[in-house]
Amino acid sequence: MSLSVINIELEQLAEYWAKAPQMVMSELSRTLAGASAMLQNKIVTQLPRGATSALAQSVSTIGPITSASTAETLIGSSLIYAAPVELGTKPHFPPIAPLEDWVQAVLGIEDEMEINKVATLIAIKISKKGTKGNFAYRDAFKQSESSVNQQFKALLLTIKNKLSGKGGKA
Repeated sequence: MSLSVINIELEQLAEYWAKAPQMVMSELSRTLAGASAMLQNKIVTQLPRGATSALAQSVSTIGPITSASTAETLIGSSLIYAAPVELGTKPHFPPIAPLEDWVQAVLGIEDEMEINKVATLIAIKISKKGTKGNFAYRDAFKQSESSVNQQFKALLLTIKNKLSGKGGKA
C-alpha cells in the first residue's frame, strides 16, 4: 500500500532544486524526517496492542532515501501479519497458539482448558467472517495530512529565504 499526503508546489520546488540541489535536498531530508517521525508515532498509537505489542513495536521508518531527483521515506513493519491487521482478512482458519496467547494476555483467562476453548471459538468465528481492518496507517496519514502539508509549505519558505539571502527558517 502506498499513500501520499504531500500537496506542495512541485514546480516551485523543482525551480529551487535546480538552483541549489544540495541545500534543497538537505532541507527536504530534514522535513521528511520530521514528518515521518510524526506519522510513525501516530501509527504506533493507533495500532492494537494484542498480547505482546509486537506489531506496534515493529513499526519503523527507513529514510529519508535520497537520489539526485527524489527523496522519500518508508514507514512500515516487517511482521507478516502487519498487512492483515491493517486491511483485514477474508475468512480463514488462523493458528490457535497466537490466539491462546491473546486470550490469556488480553482477556485475562488463566485456565488452560478455557484458554484453548475461547481461542478455538475465536478461530471458528474468523474462519466464517474474517477480520476487520484496523486501518492505523490510513487513518494516521489522513489525520496528519494538514500538518504534513504545513511542514512542506514551511520547507518551501525556508528554501526561498535561504536562496534570497534572508537565511534562517520560516
